[in-house]
Amino acid sequence: MLELQHTHSSSVVFDKFISLFHSDFEYETVVDEVSMQRNMAETSTILHSAGSLIRYAIQRKPEDTSATLRDIEYINLLKKDYLFKEAKEIETYLWNNKFLLDILLEAHLQITNIFGRSSELYLELHRDYEEDFEELFIIIKAPFEPAQMLNLLDRLDDDWFLDITDKTQGKLNVTVESL
Repeated sequence: MLELQHTHSSSVVFDKFISLFHSDFEYETVVDEVSMQRNMAETSTILHSAGSLIRYAIQRKPEDTSATLRDIEYINLLKKDYLFKEAKEIETYLWNNKFLLDILLEAHLQITNIFGRSSELYLELHRDYEEDFEELFIIIKAPFEPAQMLNLLDRLDDDWFLDITDKTQGKLNVTVESL
């Protein structure tokens, strides 16, 4: 956390976030404070950049002893990062596989770094009833040619996904589609 603070020490928003967070304010209050200080475009850019920090803070919030509350916050964050196909089924799947929440939050940042902010991210549940098997897919849609999409997917695999594959327990996969 100190490293993050040092890296962003010149950011008024970061300093405000830290002071508000330590003062026991909620995430929405931080967003309101930022919005009052910046115009909407700057706020969007700042919050996107600070997304991992905010997610980290919510995850590590010491006074939050309720795992259920934390999980609800995570799912609400995921709904901002991903488009849920069959939302109720995906939410149920996430409740049954809560270990995926952290992975999905991190995935959004990793994917955005490689595919860019113009990419659209979908969550889609794939089922095989005969094999009694379910797997959640992150579908990345971006305005690139298919060959370039596959190259970017290979880069995502090499830079991040292959390192966390064991953590997914066979419950999460990533694929690409051109827009």
